[in-house]
Amino acid sequence: MGKQDVPFRVSPPPAAPQPAAPPAKEDNPFAVEAEKEKAAPSPYNDQDTKLYSSDEIRPHMKALLYGPYGYGKTSLLATVARHPAMSPMVILNYEGGLLSIKGTPNVKIVDVHDLSQVETIFWKLIQKTDGYGDFKSVAIDSGTELQAMNLEALAREAFRKKKKSRESPDDIFQEDYGKDTARLRRIFRWYRDAPFHFFITALHKNVFKRDKKDKDAEPELVSVQPAFTNKLGESVAGFCDFVWYIYKDDDGLRWLLPQEHGVFRAKTRGQKFAAALGDKVLIEFGRKDALDLAKLYDLLLQTEGLIPTLAKAATK
Repeated sequence: MGKQDVPFRVSPPPAAPQPAAPPAKEDNPFAVEAEKEKAAPSPYNDQDTKLYSSDEIRPHMKALLYGPYGYGKTSLLATVARHPAMSPMVILNYEGGLLSIKGTPNVKIVDVHDLSQVETIFWKLIQKTDGYGDFKSVAIDSGTELQAMNLEALAREAFRKKKKSRESPDDIFQEDYGKDTARLRRIFRWYRDAPFHFFITALHKNVFKRDKKDKDAEPELVSVQPAFTNKLGESVAGFCDFVWYIYKDDDGLRWLLPQEHGVFRAKTRGQKFAAALGDKVLIEFGRKDALDLAKLYDLLLQTEGLIPTLAKAATK
């Protein structure tokens, strides 16, 4: 199959919100967030300066899972809890599609409604307070919905303060995108750097390019990628060691795309691990030959020679 061949169907692109006005020159949301990060207490302590051998490396998985609605992202997340080195886990839920994981052992859920909650939960995880001390894995489900929620909150707040020429609390200005991207980038980086496994789910978006010379020509699909604003999407993809696209083939089987293929954005760090995964990974639930996140973590450790194989995860 050629590099540019598309091995599966592409879902129609979701509608993207458009800025209502150009950014204000006096606003610099990235500088504001940088000051907040400097002022925030460190999530670490002197123990983090301890020296250790490279032979002792046991990585935490930092992964972004993205794809269309209903393709099993949340169900795949819950398989983390099958691995003793990754369990128990907590899911910060904004999306709401949790019926598929009802009754899953060693999985706790907390509903979030704004970014302040996400920050508060982070400090509880780091300081091991209020019942958050035992979690080995943390997931945000979903990052796309979280960003949309924060954009709406920023727009409402600006409208309430009668900032600029806002005619409606639904008007999203360019400066809102900047503030939203800066804050989420900071929070996601905190979670990425923390001493636990971290996962983010996201919807997908299709990026098209139009021929400016031929207005009647069909737009060309140039990229399928996580549904974030461009700047945040680039940052999150850079933060994560694994960016995996979930799709279904013509027979309805679920697959994970671990490597970039044509227009589909994906990546896997670790040469041996990437080679072991190949071009695609079967993740169809109920299939004995399918892999889940617990098995993928064991495969990562084995192929990269990081530590001996850990205890077998429960497969029930």
